[in-house]
Amino acid sequence: MSSRIGKTFVFSSLAVGAGAMMLPNDAQGATLAGWTFESGGAASTTAASVGPLAAEVGTGSAFGTHVNAGSAWNTNVAGNFSAKSFSGNGWDNGNSDFYEFRTSSTGFQDLSVSLDMTRSSTGPTSFDFQYSSNGSAFTSFSTITLAGTAWSSTSAATAAGNSFSFDLSAINSLEGLSTVYFRVRNNGVNSTGGAIASTGTARIDNVFITGTGSVPEPTAMAVVTLAGAAALARRRNKAE
Repeated sequence: MSSRIGKTFVFSSLAVGAGAMMLPNDAQGATLAGWTFESGGAASTTAASVGPLAAEVGTGSAFGTHVNAGSAWNTNVAGNFSAKSFSGNGWDNGNSDFYEFRTSSTGFQDLSVSLDMTRSSTGPTSFDFQYSSNGSAFTSFSTITLAGTAWSSTSAATAAGNSFSFDLSAINSLEGLSTVYFRVRNNGVNSTGGAIASTGTARIDNVFITGTGSVPEPTAMAVVTLAGAAALARRRNKAE
């Protein structure tokens, strides 16, 4: 969705004297929700599903969902250049398991999502990145293929297959909603194309959902004030 063009008004007023006022840009970038998992949450939990895990930046909730009730979840394992990430094992050999992230896009447009992921040698290697406006019907947007780099809390893994970003600015249906949903869904194969081991893990870290905010048009009172100030300036100019 394209941003509206901002308007510049030049006016004089009794309060501030002669001068120019430019309204703020009507597209301000912002982080709607961000998860680094440094605050803990699902450390050493065994369950089919876990969550919500609150966002550390902005407002949102993260979840892990598996078919296997014996899945182990952990937020106390090394992230990508951080002490912690969100890790799970017990991945299904179909496509029913996923990480999910929710936030509000009210007042925002041109969304984008970025994240880091890695896996163990027997963990899932391929995921679908999906979005939804209602939490039930999900659309696949892109495929994620993991390199399987060993993450460290003291250095960043920058090679391909560790960090991913998705530009959703063309998906207008995600804009201005009380809740938007994003999933990273398992495709059901390991790094060699075979079955995923029950102990095979996949980790996710540094998940950020961003957007641009629309600054409201001037209110009726503001327009009246600007018009009055402009008229006053014209009268003063004529008097001079």
